Amino acid sequence: MIQVLYRNPIHNLPMAKTVKVQRPTKALPQAVVRSGSALAKVSSVPLTATQWQAYVLPKSDRQTRFGMNSDIFSPGDILLGDHPPDDELDELDASRKYQWDIMTRSRPGFPQGWLQPEDTVFVVTDQMRMMQANARNGFPLRYNHYSWGEAFNRLYQMQGHGLMRIYESVINTKPSVAYLLDFNPVYAQKLVIGHVFAHTDFFKNNIRFQDSNRDIMRVMADNKRAIAKYASDPMILRKSVGKTTPVERFIDDYKTMEWLIDMSKSAPPPLTPYGQATDPSTVAQVDLDMGLSRQKLGLGGLMRDFIVSEDERSKAVDDALTRRENRIKNIPPEPTRDVLGFLIQHSKSLEPWQRDILTRLREESYYFAPQIQTKVMNEGWATWWHTRMGAEGVYKPDEMVPVAKMMAGGEAHDPQGLNPYLVGRTIFHNIYEKAGRGIPIDVPEEELVKRYSIDELMALKKKPIDDELGIKAIQHVRKYEDDMSFLRKYLTEDVARELGLYNYEEVTDFRGNTEEVVTSKDFNAVKSRILQNYDNGGMPIIEVVNGDYRGRSELLLRHVHLFQDLNRNDAKETLKSVYRMWGMPVHLDTFYTAPVDPNLINSLVQSIRNARQYGQGKAYWRGSEKTLQEMEQELHKLQSNKTKVPIRFSTEDGKDVSIRVLNDKGDTTKNFDPKDFVIKADSDWYW
Repeated sequence: MIQVLYRNPIHNLPMAKTVKVQRPTKALPQAVVRSGSALAKVSSVPLTATQWQAYVLPKSDRQTRFGMNSDIFSPGDILLGDHPPDDELDELDASRKYQWDIMTRSRPGFPQGWLQPEDTVFVVTDQMRMMQANARNGFPLRYNHYSWGEAFNRLYQMQGHGLMRIYESVINTKPSVAYLLDFNPVYAQKLVIGHVFAHTDFFKNNIRFQDSNRDIMRVMADNKRAIAKYASDPMILRKSVGKTTPVERFIDDYKTMEWLIDMSKSAPPPLTPYGQATDPSTVAQVDLDMGLSRQKLGLGGLMRDFIVSEDERSKAVDDALTRRENRIKNIPPEPTRDVLGFLIQHSKSLEPWQRDILTRLREESYYFAPQIQTKVMNEGWATWWHTRMGAEGVYKPDEMVPVAKMMAGGEAHDPQGLNPYLVGRTIFHNIYEKAGRGIPIDVPEEELVKRYSIDELMALKKKPIDDELGIKAIQHVRKYEDDMSFLRKYLTEDVARELGLYNYEEVTDFRGNTEEVVTSKDFNAVKSRILQNYDNGGMPIIEVVNGDYRGRSELLLRHVHLFQDLNRNDAKETLKSVYRMWGMPVHLDTFYTAPVDPNLINSLVQSIRNARQYGQGKAYWRGSEKTLQEMEQELHKLQSNKTKVPIRFSTEDGKDVSIRVLNDKGDTTKNFDPKDFVIKADSDWYW
């Protein structure tokens, strides 16, 4: 008895029925499930961890080319790939059970095991379908939009040129769903299985994911159907401009602002229905404040005449009522980062279908927010554990070398930035070693030298690692941190030295040739630049300050400027999109960091490079001799310049965006020109 999955033609959802067949064969016209134990319906019954599922389709169907707007596979639906040989399936099934047992086995200090992975459905699919799913942020079923085709084309080109390879994809659902490439060798599938189990453990236990919607697959299917229905509505289509439909234009606007949400939340905060002035909880709090004021003044007590006068009581009540009215009128009562939610709740120009689409897509944005903020940790955690599985006898002796090569390829340095697999695993392993030897994990190296003598510190570093203490430490970190706190606390100088991290700049010489030059290996400079890229998941923090700015229903936004300036072109396009959703003028206040003259930076970088290249180690800067280290510090100071100019982006019609300088009173003065704020050198360079 096996289970055959097919498509329900009415609801377009996966269905299941049990039939009698000899073996799964390519002659079957539907997807076939092979299970290692009792069968369960994918669509209704939770799968157990003891199940291995391999899905196949006929080769003729596998070779069919699907357009990017077609319905591609969903779990238990259309699943592709040649049927793996039975002995290969049996070996993978045995490896899956063995790794699950190692991770979840109760042992001293770990009554629930090392990990608590989610039940997982493994789907074997081909490379084309894997790329189609990854182009949709890892999901096989999303709303129709041309941006998925663009993402697919990028993946296709990169894979075709050997610049990347996708081994697996795992989705945070319940049960979790993992996709495996059908042409991966057995040893690669074993490694990926351990990697997937660690991912699902991270999803299940990290605090950022505690409110995530684990039924997101069905939500996305509903969103796809609803948006497709709006896209084909003749009443909406009559507003089309050329070949662009109103729904497509609206999703384009959403795409420019999909991360204008409160990234600290893993689920969308509830919204009051459109038309209500404010959140009922806010009104209730004001009423409570006013009631407490009355109680404090004795307005409801028997001793009220002896506590305050009648005039004082009357003035207090009037003041409380005024505060209540002002807080209700001020929309929002407090600045909010949930710009999408504010537009849904308060925009007067959104049509019902637009408000519905934006509400649906906002939920998807909140689903992805925790994943954006834990990329380094999540991949590092999974890499650490699939490496650990190698020491637990998962691989055969003849598989060890190819597995090592595969791991080395996955953890190679990325020339364009940080490799999350490498950085995350290295930091987790550093925590494991320190905690296992009794060294405090959150104390910087310079503080350890003060706390311990050199002999004591050397003795601790040579001490055997206590496996229980080490794993408990990384479990704690896995549960309570995100990328920003993880890197801030545990990216120590010894880790940076092990990883060989450095800062670099693109410099242009007098001939116009551009090259990348290492500018600093100073730990503080390197760490500062890394943290800039991970605050708020690398997304700018935008707050809604006032929805009735100037008393004319204009929208005032504010950029919380922590590290980096806004990209002016992106800010302009986003402001236009916000205008089209708000329907009235929109303003965005931010800061512009006045840059140092590029010639000054280039000259200093060239001097540092020459000092290194020719071994002189010193140069002249502003008339005095400087060492190489002093010059690097000077460069870091220039690059860390904090001279900020307050500016405001404004659009009155959604077409043109102006940028003006703000004065101390918050009023615009003159048009902003970056050339007016360049920090010039006060002397020439001497070498």
